Amino acid sequence: MTSIPMNDLIATFGSKLHENVAMANFTTAQVGGPVPALISIQSLDDLIKASTFLWERTIPFIILGSGSNILVSDKGLDRIVLHNRAHNIMINTKSDPPSIKAESGAILGTVARQSALRGLSGMEWAAPVPGTVGGAVYGNAGAHGSDMAKSLRWQKSCTKLRE
Repeated sequence: MTSIPMNDLIATFGSKLHENVAMANFTTAQVGGPVPALISIQSLDDLIKASTFLWERTIPFIILGSGSNILVSDKGLDRIVLHNRAHNIMINTKSDPPSIKAESGAILGTVARQSALRGLSGMEWAAPVPGTVGGAVYGNAGAHGSDMAKSLRWQKSCTKLRE
């Protein structure tokens, strides 16, 4: 197993850190063994802080969204899990074209429903798709003749997360 500096993690993340967590509690299939620690992520800033901290210390980690479409070994994982619950959704119906900005932990079906409630079209295909925006982008989720690649627009400001 990789040596994970738990004391440093506890000092840095405090109550956001949960030790020796069974992944079965975080997957829709309800399977999966233990991980050394799970860090609760509630915002983009949390995600940047946690991933930067772990990356700089070469501590192995993965990012988990809603736990759909994944299976975790009953033996567990030798890495930290960042449980991504950054779920803010911002819908601008006044821009041309209208736009939706959603954090990676937002549930894709919720984004689709919220956009439809505001009279926007184009995300209807995503309403029944399980999982988060981050997972959908990563895997190019799709249904009913459309997919994430057709629903995304490149925004240059997205490439610069912090100064």
